[in-house]
Amino acid sequence: MLAGTQPVPGRGRSEELVRDRALRLLRQRLADRDEAAARDATTARWQLHDRLVRGDPVRVERP
Repeated sequence: MLAGTQPVPGRGRSEELVRDRALRLLRQRLADRDEAAARDATTARWQLHDRLVRGDPVRVERP
């Protein structure tokens, strides 16, 4: 089991139904976490790009 991830079976009387529901919930949580990690990686890539392309802008006073 991954840290911080815990399925909470609550409905159904059959052990098989409870297990299936718990596995479905766990798969969904893992998929959501993977999607968030992919978004974070894309954001980090763009931030690196912006730093390299834009550099450190300096305000220039023009008369």
